Amino acid sequence: MSNFRKRSPKSSLKSPHEMAPIRTQADLERHWRLLMEPLGFSRPQLWLNVLAPGGQPTAFLAQLEDLPAEPDVRLLDRVMEINRQLLDNHAVDGSLALLLARPGPDRRTGSDVVWAAALTEAASSCGIPLRPIYLATDTDIRIISPDDLLAVSA
Repeated sequence: MSNFRKRSPKSSLKSPHEMAPIRTQADLERHWRLLMEPLGFSRPQLWLNVLAPGGQPTAFLAQLEDLPAEPDVRLLDRVMEINRQLLDNHAVDGSLALLLARPGPDRRTGSDVVWAAALTEAASSCGIPLRPIYLATDTDIRIISPDDLLAVSA
């Protein structure tokens, strides 16, 4: 279920230590665009990137594929426990950037928001500082806003 994205030898993607630090929301969107474009996804995925203090991307970039329509809370808890260990051992005082990716149009669905809320809850229970969660579709990359998450808890 998990893979690490491999760069082709011809890829222009820089190694993590050469990438610009992510300090703002615009920086984070630019980061995800660099990693995800060209857009187009055959199945739902979750991308996780551990960021060092100051927002420097690390080599800890993971992908979970074939996400179900509803989150598996036990799986998310385990994923966040692993990321907590990565932060504790390799990026103390760092944070985690998450991106949900799926085929289809760029409007947010109920499933997208339920996933984002479950990810936020799992990260919070492990004490993981999260960056804003993004959604990538076949046509765009956009943030899943805190207001979207409030709709789930209401």
